[in-house]
Amino acid sequence: MFVEGICFNGFEGREEALKSTSRFRNYNPMFYRTNLWIHTRRVSWIVRELAPHVNRHYSPNFDLELAFTLSLVHDDAEIIKGDTLLSEKLKMTDEELRDLSEVEEEAILVLKDRYPKEINGFNYEELLYQALEKDTLEAQIVSLCDKLDGFGESLHELFSGNEIFCHPVLEYIPILKEFPLKYPRLKGLFTSKHPLLSSPNDIDVVEVIRNSRVHQKIRFTGPSGDRHYDAWKDITLRYGDREDIELLVSPSEYFNSQGFTK
Repeated sequence: MFVEGICFNGFEGREEALKSTSRFRNYNPMFYRTNLWIHTRRVSWIVRELAPHVNRHYSPNFDLELAFTLSLVHDDAEIIKGDTLLSEKLKMTDEELRDLSEVEEEAILVLKDRYPKEINGFNYEELLYQALEKDTLEAQIVSLCDKLDGFGESLHELFSGNEIFCHPVLEYIPILKEFPLKYPRLKGLFTSKHPLLSSPNDIDVVEVIRNSRVHQKIRFTGPSGDRHYDAWKDITLRYGDREDIELLVSPSEYFNSQGFTK
């Protein structure tokens, strides 16, 4: 089995497990519900998209294939432990965050015995620990791309009129703004001229909701006025297949006077 050009032979059941693990599980409804399968693949697309900018600043010390492979498996532990919401992590104490890390380490031990030792020439267990500890350049790049996708998913809901997603949108903005402070090694990257590497605009969520409309193909491809959201959409359109795009224009958990139902 190949995923984004990487052979996942021996990882039986992994794809199904990722597809069955929903994102934003406590946000109901999520009009265009995503799962770990599309999320990890889109994180890999963002890694590819930003690679020229990363190479410009960090080559030869940046291993693109390592980062690309890591992006596809960075959330595998959630197959075991489930998705932990950003809003939950932001409220956790240091002790609770340590407990969460221990739960993820336990999940890694389960996965290393379940699946092959290597993927794309890299040690699978070591990849999972990099995703947990974020102690390498590649893991920090993947963490950034992970946040950029979460921000894009949240903006997609907001621009379709889902008021619930005002909260994650407003949570992601300061996190992305402060990313160069949290990971000083990446500071130079944010001088690059790519929309996703620019500082997020402050968003008037009330105004966005007031002007929102259900996503349709013709509307989805048009400009929104937010550079991060437009770049995120463009990446899906260029890297994704028909099913990926259909997911973003076919509401699955939506009901109001316009008549969309789950």
